[in-house]
Order: sequence, then C-alpha cells, then structure tokens
Amino acid sequence: MGLRVQFDVNHNPIPPTIVLANRNGNKLGVIDNYYGLQLGDAFAENPQMSFKVTKKDNENITKLWDSIVDFKLVWCKEWDFWFQIRIDLDDANDIIKSIDCTPLCQAELGQIVLYDIEINTEDDIARDDYDEPTVIYNPANANASLLNRIKEKAPHYSISHVDSTIASIQRTFEFNNQSMQDALNTMATEIDCLVVYNNGSIDDPNGVLGKIPARSFSLYDLENNCSSCGYRGEFTDKCPKCDSTDILYGYGDDTTIYISKDNLTEEINFSSDVDSIKNCFRVLGGDDLMTATVRNCNPNGTGYIWYVSDEQKADMRKELVQKLDDYDDLYNYYDNEYNCGVNSAKITAYNSLITKYLSFDPNLKYAPVSFIGYSALMNGIYDTIDFELYLNDSLMPSVTISDTNAAEQASLLTAANLSPCAVSNYSTISAITVDNNLLSIAKVLVKSTYQVKVKTSSYNSSTHVWTGNFVVTNYSDDTDTAESATISVTITDNYEQFIKQKLDKALNNNEAENYDITALFKKPIVLDDNHNFVGEFVNEIKKYSLVSLTTFHECCQSCIDILVEQGVSDLNTWGNSTPNLYKEFYLDYLYKLKAIEAETAVRENEIKIVQNLEDEIEEKRVVIQNALNFQNYLGTTLWKEFCAYRRDDEYSNSNYISDGLTNAELFHNARELLEVARKELYKSATLQHQISSTLKNLLVIREFQKLLDYFEVGNWIRIEVDGKIYKLRLIQYSIDFDDLSRIDVDFSDVLKIADGRTDVQSILSKASSMASSYSSVERQATKGEKTYNKLDSWSKYGLTTTLTKILND
Repeated sequence: MGLRVQFDVNHNPIPPTIVLANRNGNKLGVIDNYYGLQLGDAFAENPQMSFKVTKKDNENITKLWDSIVDFKLVWCKEWDFWFQIRIDLDDANDIIKSIDCTPLCQAELGQIVLYDIEINTEDDIARDDYDEPTVIYNPANANASLLNRIKEKAPHYSISHVDSTIASIQRTFEFNNQSMQDALNTMATEIDCLVVYNNGSIDDPNGVLGKIPARSFSLYDLENNCSSCGYRGEFTDKCPKCDSTDILYGYGDDTTIYISKDNLTEEINFSSDVDSIKNCFRVLGGDDLMTATVRNCNPNGTGYIWYVSDEQKADMRKELVQKLDDYDDLYNYYDNEYNCGVNSAKITAYNSLITKYLSFDPNLKYAPVSFIGYSALMNGIYDTIDFELYLNDSLMPSVTISDTNAAEQASLLTAANLSPCAVSNYSTISAITVDNNLLSIAKVLVKSTYQVKVKTSSYNSSTHVWTGNFVVTNYSDDTDTAESATISVTITDNYEQFIKQKLDKALNNNEAENYDITALFKKPIVLDDNHNFVGEFVNEIKKYSLVSLTTFHECCQSCIDILVEQGVSDLNTWGNSTPNLYKEFYLDYLYKLKAIEAETAVRENEIKIVQNLEDEIEEKRVVIQNALNFQNYLGTTLWKEFCAYRRDDEYSNSNYISDGLTNAELFHNARELLEVARKELYKSATLQHQISSTLKNLLVIREFQKLLDYFEVGNWIRIEVDGKIYKLRLIQYSIDFDDLSRIDVDFSDVLKIADGRTDVQSILSKASSMASSYSSVERQATKGEKTYNKLDSWSKYGLTTTLTKILND
C-alpha cells in the first residue's frame, strides 16, 4: 500500500491521525499534540515523515510521552500506513522529541542481512536440492524462486504480486553481507522492475488487535511488453520487433495531463548533457568465457559495438555519414537476412546423424535447411560443437547410480560369490597368496569407490579351504565402514575358473566410473553366416562415445594379452579341449575386439561428418566478420576522420556468466547481453535532455481539476518544448504541513532510446544494470537522482498528491 494524502475542500492536505503502536500492531493510543509534520515521497525510494512532540501540553505531561521511544511504530490512520520511528531528544527550554519515521517494511528488511546467497552460480547449481534454474518468482517451486530464497530469513513477510512479464526472468546473483532490501533493489535494477512494499494493514488473524501491519511486497515491470510477440523493452507507441501496437505498458498510468508554456507555465528550460556521450562500447560478460562468446556472437567478430547518433552525424562530412549508414545496413543484412549458402549435402548427412541419436538425447537439434543470418550461423556452430562432443565424449546409456554404503558392499562378499577360487600353483600355494587371490576377486564384486582389505584369514592346505572375512571402507568417508561375515572358500586348480578370474580382474582394473565393463563383456557375441558380428554385445557398444569405445578396446586388448600369456590362444592345444577354452575365451574376446574396432571406425566417421559441417560454417562466419571489419570498411582516410568523433566506454555485466550452461545456452545469453548493451549504447550515444519549469496554480484552471484524482507519484504527464511533446513521470514530492503555499515536485529525466524516450534509469536509484564500470552512465544516473527536473511552486493552496499503488493495465 502507498501513501494516500487526503485533502479538504480548499485542496489543502489534511494532517493524519497518528497512533503509537507496538511492533505486533497493538495500538497504544493517539499522539494528539504533534506539530511540524513534514512528508516526502519519491518513486522507488522510501517515503519519509517527521514531526515533533513536546513533553508538556498545557502544563500536563504529554500522553504516551514515556512510550514514544526508538523502534516503536506509528500508524497513520487516514493513510493506512505504518512507520518505524527514531527519536532525537532536545532538552532545552522545552523538552522536545523529534521523531523521524521510516516505512516499516523498508526499516525491517534493511536490517535483515543475507550471507552467502548464490543464485544460478556454479556453486548454486552444485547444491543437492538443485532441480531447475532459479527465476525471479516461481510459486510452484520455492527452491527455484529467487524471491522465496532471499526471504527465508524473513518468514513473517509474504509476496503479494509479481508481474508475469518478469516472473520467469533468470539471472545470476550473489548476495553476501547485504540486506534483504538491498538485495531486492539489486535485482530490481538488473531487470528494470519496481519493488513496492505494502506498509498498509491486514486484519489480525487472531481477531484480537484489529488492523495489524501487512508486511508484504510486490514486483512490477517498469518496461513495456508487446502482447503480440512478447518483446520486452523500453519502447513507445509500437513494438520495434513486430510493429504491433498491442502493448502492455509498465508501471504507472498515463494521465493525459498536458503542460506547455501557453497553458500552464511561464518558462521552460531545455538543456543537454554532452559529457556523457559515448558511441562505442567494449562489452564484457561476468567471466572470460562469456566475454569470448560475446565476441563470437557479434557479426563483426570483436567485443565492440558502435552507434553514431544523428547529432554527431550532423557535424561529419557527407562521405563519412554515407559510409556509416551503409555499414549499419550491411551489418543488419548479415545479421538477419544473409543466406550463408552452406552445402546442402553436408546438412543432410548431419541431420541423418541427428535422427539416429535423437532417441538417445531428445535435446539434439537438426540443422536448418538454410542458414539465414549470422545468428543462425552461430547457432549452427554451437550445435555442431555440442554434437561433436556428444559423439566423442558423452554418448552412453543412461546410468542410474543407486545409493549404497559399506554394509551393502560387504554383504556381497559371500561364499556363493567367492567360492571356488582358482589358483595356478594349487599344491604349493601359500596362505598369503590365497589372501591376495581372494582379495582380487573381492575387489571385482565391490564398487571401485570402496576399499577392501582382508580382516581375518586362515588357510588349511590339507582341505584347501580358506576361512576369514573382509573389511570394506568408503574411500571418501572413512566413517562408512563395515565387516563382511566370516566365510569359507574352496581353493581349486580349475583352469577355466582361473582364466575367468584373471579376465574379471583385468577388466575391473580398467573399469571407469560411468559404466560396468565387466557386465558389458559378459554379453554374448557371435559371427553370423554372412560373417557379420551380431549379438547383445554388438548392440550395446553402439550406444557409446568414441572415448568409451577406446577404453573398451584397451580393456579387451588387455584380456587378449592375458589369454595369449596363458596359452589359451593356441588352437591346437585348446581348440578341441573340454571345455573349449580357445572358443569360450580367446575367440570370444577376439570377436569383441574386432566389433569394437568396427564401431570405433563408425564413430570416427560420424564425428568427421559433424566436423565437415562445422568447418564450413566456420568459414562462412569468417567471411562475414571480414566483411564487417569496421576499420577496413571505412578505409584509412575515413577511419582517421571517424576517430576524431570516437568516444569509448566499457560495458560490463557480471550477471551474465557461463557456469552450468550448454554451448547453445551460452550463445543465447551472450546474444541477450549484446542486446542489452546496444540499448544502453543508444542512450549513451544520444544527447540526453533535462527539462525544468516553474508551474502556475493548476487548480484554478477548470480543465485541470482532474489533477485531484490523477496526479500521483509514478504517473505520467506530458510537456511540450519547441514543438515536441515529452512524457515525464512524477517521481518525488514533499509537503510541509506548516507551510502549504507550495508543494515541491520532481519529474524524471528524459532519456532518448532507439524506439522513443524513457525514464526507467532515472527511477532506478543505481546504475548497476548498465554495469558498475560504465562511468558515464553512472554519472548520468546520479544526476537523475539529484533531479534536474524540479518543477516548483505548485498551487498556492496545494494540490492532490495521492500516493497509491498503481497497478499495470
């Protein structure tokens, strides 16, 4: 709720009834002898109120005197507005308490400090309960809602409303040693929205105290939104993307109040700020990778963007102006319309691979039939890079990693799984050698993230029985440990079993974390009548990347080396034996090795197809960047002349980082950063104007009686200067209730943008959305805070300056 000042029949503001209260809303009584009441409010800033109270009133001690202390609340009944108070005591001739009032929500949230809050950073993505990116407001998932996450330390506050046009915006933030109010302001500045605090009342849910503080806040969009295409930005009259006039305007009502020298004012001053003019930005992201991606996304291949205003062009030679205009046309042509002419056969081959693997990963994207514009070309580069990495590194079946512990792993070490254990020197083997052999088999059974040791053991060489148990410990958590049951294992000289154990051990030593090689190599493979390899093993390896296949090949070769070492590769010796170890082991692994080699060749060829398309797209990108080399395009003579007009600055925005992004997402965010930077460059490259005026008594003019209803902080009026009409927003006013001869009023600065004029940055109290390093705009925004546009001497008797929450249309 905002302030709503009430006026009498003579249009003088009526002083409110001020009620002293505890923080829970319990009202202690009316402060009825206050004086010197002053009230001020500013759009997007904290309303301020002050008054004085003397200790004695007609020789009597002022009622509630001892209760008027720091941190108490006052409730202005007519305005339904709660303040927190701060007291200064003046012990002179009369003992006086000077009382400064701060809106309750801002006073409380300004003292609740956030520590180590990270939103969409790398550390945030790594948290256990991270399931989706955090947006501004997600009522269905508090873990993915920025507003919910930063108000965890303020559970007594609620979120009243968030405009749908800003709710789903995703940004990166870090809040550390920062108040909750400052965090909300940082967020609001970044996305161009307004935080409105509800300092009004709600009914006491316990039904005891009547009206108590509401303690809630809302977010409203300050930018305009196209209802047709969804474009959000600072534009007027029509959408710059689709030319639609179906526009959802940002916060504030357009009142149709009109001011000009002829009907309202005696004098209008119009001035410009030339010190802030910049026509070139070097664009930086929040990390090196984002900055590099910005360069890749810029059709001219650099981190620089340019905009030369009409005011600057008016001072240039005609040849230079024509060359600049031609360059802008060429830049837009390459960026949006140019058919890059990529080989269709390469596109077809690439898309065939996408079809093959789409069932494995539904996020894979087909290449377009034609690459139109630089953006499509860059999308193609990032998509092909992603696909190449997919085929080379990350292709594999989905793996479900189940939680386990040492006790579960120890339970696998049973006699059924370990017995019999085959050894080569059966008759003379030592107890230590038996321990080592059993330990090798145990390691095959237990996950590689767990350490296995023999705990107790004894070996009876007469019966060839080993008795003992094992201890299993988590490598990353030594408190996670368990012992297996004591078991008995038969030691045998079975050669077939011996070979199996050696192969399993070899596979286990090469096993990677993301796949079970031992299980994979147990799948069957056969040679069909056409001498083709078929079977489960062949089908399974089709699901793996080139890196995985290389690992499989190394493992398989290790197994074959063992078989050769053991003589099992000798067909004459083992080809007709029972069991047929040559066929069962050597031939099986030889077939698997050749099947892996065949599939490796397939994968290498597929990667080559992707690289062929990627290389051609890269060639087309270089052609465009060479054509748009700004210095070369102007030529030596015009470039030197242009440099006399060059005014550089750096635009950086730490909220755009690369952490946790795919290549496609990285490209999208870099394009978005470039678009934001272009909007700010247009403002900085164009002369910004300040308008000031002294107004006559508006309320004596009959057609302006509606000011009583519509003149509110946040609303728009219009002013005419030199035949041009500008929209201005009322952003500040102040009232001295002891001197009603004037109400001081400030209007927002006028900022020109590419599609009209705006005041958003003069409303926002900081320049961080334009980047902390953007010094020229920082100066400009600071001047906006000091307000050039002061229009004083309103109505001798005052006018309605109602402060209410203005909802979006």
